[in-house]
Amino acid sequence: IYAGVEFEAGSDAGTRAAAAYAALETPSARRDAAAAMLVAARCDLRLFTAARQAELDGGSKDALGRVPVGSGTARLATNAAARFAATRSAFPGESVTSTALLHRWLGLTSEVGAEYERGLRDFPGEAAIHDAYIQWMLDSGQQRALLGSYSLLVRANPGVTALRWHQGRALYRCADLAREQGDFAAAKSGYRRSEAVFAEYGAMAPAGRDGADQWRALCDLACAKVSLTMGDSTAAGDELLRAADRSAATTSYQDGAPVLYDSFG
Repeated sequence: IYAGVEFEAGSDAGTRAAAAYAALETPSARRDAAAAMLVAARCDLRLFTAARQAELDGGSKDALGRVPVGSGTARLATNAAARFAATRSAFPGESVTSTALLHRWLGLTSEVGAEYERGLRDFPGEAAIHDAYIQWMLDSGQQRALLGSYSLLVRANPGVTALRWHQGRALYRCADLAREQGDFAAAKSGYRRSEAVFAEYGAMAPAGRDGADQWRALCDLACAKVSLTMGDSTAAGDELLRAADRSAATTSYQDGAPVLYDSFG
């Protein structure tokens, strides 16, 4: 039911190839060595998750209601973590998110967020890490901690525009969640905060201003829908006009569908 032998062979082949490339000591060979090690790490991850799933399916729970991690499974996790660490500089997105996944399988929930946050500090422009971190924090019900984390990151790195971009996205996602839960005042506040952050981003990164203005328009569209839900048609009209002023994409259509649209339709 699980082709473990194939992944064992893949791990071994990737490790041997990485060593051979590294021995060449050239920039291109170092990149090839990292790519080969990444193949080995992926195989190790598959071996580990299969072993851990078998434990979860057939193991007995301890007094805390958890199935203990066996020594062999722990070794597989250690191997995978070490190999992802070796590829972190060359392939930060996959290495960080895969290491966080290892922690999830091991039940080390505090280490999941910590790994993402280390990744964001070291590789702030890596969108895959931002995406995974935002989703993890929202799934964990840690909206306030998510926004606090981005505030700290931006404060510590004021010139790193990518952090502001993803801070704006995090604010927008949290506003969506508040709206879904019926907290319309918090939703509007969150959308407005998101719009302000994207305005800062646009001022700092002129090349990305069009994209930032589209996000600002999305915030206005979302506020307009919330205003309508709250029965304030005057505010909704003002917000719709503001969205149109922010970006021409607001009133643009592609294949009969609007280019910009609110998360809730």
